Amino acid sequence: MFSDMMRATAQRHGDRPAVVFGDARLTHAEVYERACRLANLLREHGVAPGEGVASLGRNRLSSIEELGAVALGGFVRSPLYLQDAPQRQAFMLQRVRSAALIVDAACWPPLAEALGAEGRAALKLVLVRDSGPDAAAPAIDYEAALASSSAQDPRAEADPDETHVIRFSAGTTGMPKPIAHSQRAYCLANEEVLSSTAPLAPDDVYLAVSPYSHASGNLIWPFVRAGASHVLMSGGFDADAALDLIERHRVTTLFLVPTMIQRLLSSPRCATTDLSSVRRIVYGAAPIPQDLIRRALDTFGDVLSQSYGQSEIVPITCLTPADHRAEAEHPTGRLASAGRPTPNTAVRIEGADGAILGVGEVGQIVGRSPGAMQGIYGDPAATAERITADGWVRTGDLGRIDEAGFLFVVDRMDDIIISGGFNIAPSEIEDALNLHAEVVEAVAFGIADPKWGSAPVAVVRLDAGSKLDGEALIEWCRQHVGPVKKPAQILLVDDPLPVNAAGKLMRRVAKDVYADRF
Repeated sequence: MFSDMMRATAQRHGDRPAVVFGDARLTHAEVYERACRLANLLREHGVAPGEGVASLGRNRLSSIEELGAVALGGFVRSPLYLQDAPQRQAFMLQRVRSAALIVDAACWPPLAEALGAEGRAALKLVLVRDSGPDAAAPAIDYEAALASSSAQDPRAEADPDETHVIRFSAGTTGMPKPIAHSQRAYCLANEEVLSSTAPLAPDDVYLAVSPYSHASGNLIWPFVRAGASHVLMSGGFDADAALDLIERHRVTTLFLVPTMIQRLLSSPRCATTDLSSVRRIVYGAAPIPQDLIRRALDTFGDVLSQSYGQSEIVPITCLTPADHRAEAEHPTGRLASAGRPTPNTAVRIEGADGAILGVGEVGQIVGRSPGAMQGIYGDPAATAERITADGWVRTGDLGRIDEAGFLFVVDRMDDIIISGGFNIAPSEIEDALNLHAEVVEAVAFGIADPKWGSAPVAVVRLDAGSKLDGEALIEWCRQHVGPVKKPAQILLVDDPLPVNAAGKLMRRVAKDVYADRF
């Protein structure tokens, strides 16, 4: 499927730009050739069809060819996440038994240390980007190795119903869950995301402002199929830089989290930037204020499309451009909804006993979609918990459906914090804090944040006489869980934290007690 897509695009649109990064660019023909070289390189080092190829790093000129190589070689893609600490990245890589790793030079030393000698030895190949020709064994330089590999198409056709990609999603315990998708499901999911927007054309330009390892990657293959192009941002999201790229490259498509929309609209340059090229803005991943949606409509026009889904099933519902315009003209409160099921998706609400609930009743959101996961990789028991006997996926979210079929997401069934589009497990923060010798107990939860939608915070009780302060503990967390997942604030308290009769920490009670002190 994807390999045929790449071949066809290289033939039909080979001279058109596929990816632009600063002053550098690759055409679709060049991406196809480099993807063939990479697939052959992996095979030369013993990576067999069906084995995993993990990746870790920022979006770059080579990102799309790496996905293409996985398809052309019949491998399984497993993206790791930059926001995670190296120990967690190592766990993820080993959890799916990846045979090869493609990694940014800056990320490799800490990950190599976390893997240890045994973990490094299990990898048949480590390709390091931007390392130079003297990359330390067992790693070799990406570009140097690619140049010496064959450009012939390997044509290792994969069964479209076999596992193609394994993405990780945080669970209620905080441990990452490997979510497996077939090539067919992943292809259909990607197309479903854009089903309510204007059809893609070769002149479409996608500004990739967030990592391809996350939801931003859902637009890669639709753009490849259309012969369209990607423009990449260097570093993290910057509103002024994004506005400049939109105008300079006549960007037509953006995939944003709400905080990015807010930052674009708050930039003084927004009012003077030519935004007439923008045809579609897909947003989601976090709650969004209705007044922000209205400001975006006034600025960008009828181009907004909200997508609701998760790694296990994407998309589930969509609030279309027509829905946005109807609400702007005749408000009914449905801008607060996640929209209605996408064309090939069905949604129902279930009670605690599994009974299907009626209009307006709150229960667990359960969906059926061509983009649903195969299951939790290597864990039949966890798969059975998430997939019903009739093939629907339990989301773990609470919601209700109104009389017109609009889905309202009421709350998370678990306590996962969604901050700036990233899922953060409170237990991961708590575990990190409890590693400190002077911490007696700790609890973490999310609070509303005007910039990120939600932000993680923690309440900590220290040993008597401890001289630690909140900033020192935040830095401790940064080292153990990474910069994205560290708490934004830490409150130090003297009294014991609330527990139940069994001595289990009651996180939601703690939130009720302490949230207003942040």
